[in-house]
Amino acid sequence: MNIRYYLPKGFKLFWLIVALPTVLSIIYNGFIYSNKYTSESRLAIKSASPGQLSLGSLIQGIGATNSQDALTVQSYIQSRDAMAVLDRGIGLRAIYGSPDIDIFHRFPLYGEGSLEKFYNYYSKVITVDVDPVSSVVTLNVTGFDKSKVTQINQSLLAASEELVNRLNDKMKEDIVAGARADVLKAEQQLAKTENELNSFQLNKGVIDPDKEAAFEKERAGRMQDTLISAQSRLAELQSVAPSSPQIKPLQQHIAVLQQSATETKKSAVTGGNSLMTHSAGYLTRKVNRDLAVQQLANASQRLEAALIEASRRHVYLDRIAQPSQPDDSVQPRRILNILTTVLVTLMAWGVISVLIAGYREHHE
Repeated sequence: MNIRYYLPKGFKLFWLIVALPTVLSIIYNGFIYSNKYTSESRLAIKSASPGQLSLGSLIQGIGATNSQDALTVQSYIQSRDAMAVLDRGIGLRAIYGSPDIDIFHRFPLYGEGSLEKFYNYYSKVITVDVDPVSSVVTLNVTGFDKSKVTQINQSLLAASEELVNRLNDKMKEDIVAGARADVLKAEQQLAKTENELNSFQLNKGVIDPDKEAAFEKERAGRMQDTLISAQSRLAELQSVAPSSPQIKPLQQHIAVLQQSATETKKSAVTGGNSLMTHSAGYLTRKVNRDLAVQQLANASQRLEAALIEASRRHVYLDRIAQPSQPDDSVQPRRILNILTTVLVTLMAWGVISVLIAGYREHHE
């Protein structure tokens, strides 16, 4: 009994084009195809005040809008640097190379996967979109483990925040670097002038020559008054009582006063080592020290203003929506995939059957 006699004409073609692919589709979609999960998060780049320099300006050296800030973060997330950070931090390649993932979606599909191949794979499972109106960044991570996709999403957000912080630090350093250099230079100049002033005072044995000279002048004036009074008393005694025993002591006292007054006057205003002689050198060094103090104060004010400006230009990443924890797979759509296979193969079988029938009819 020949079973081929009972089979409809074209059955082999139907089996090859329709039945076999459908069976394979049922097996693959029903038992092999790994579930795909997606974790979504949303973020925005905001500034501490309007009119700030953006992240784009830190890279390009020009002003930019918030949308450019968002594009900077988008570019980073899609970069090889971000991929490398995640691979070092959470073992990204090992996650997508898990044997639990079906062979057609696992990395690598065959052989040893290079970094370039993994980057192509990474670009397919990580998608970043920027809303052109609100500049909100939407990050979607697709994977085959519902907990891992959330972890990857969290890690990408953390890496993006670190990027923003690094660029903020660089911006702050660029803004305040000049002001800090001025402060350091002013501090060094102040230390130099104070050292010169202290050395002068120590070498000359004076604190403030002008004040000391004024004090010595005042002291000499008091001595002069005392001397005049003593001389008047002596003249009076000599005229009234020339043999008075008080005359000799009074003469000795007058001699001492005269010597003291002469020395005091010499110390204050005359002689090579007088206070007045030291006054010019002291004044020069004191003026230099006072100028250095003022320069330091001005430089400190500029540094404070630079720090305020850096704070005003500060930008930060705001997590609008935290990474979602998927509770159901988004793919595969198993029934739809099987029905699609049936529909496509039926159409192909119909077209091929018509072509074969036409060919046979033409050659009969």
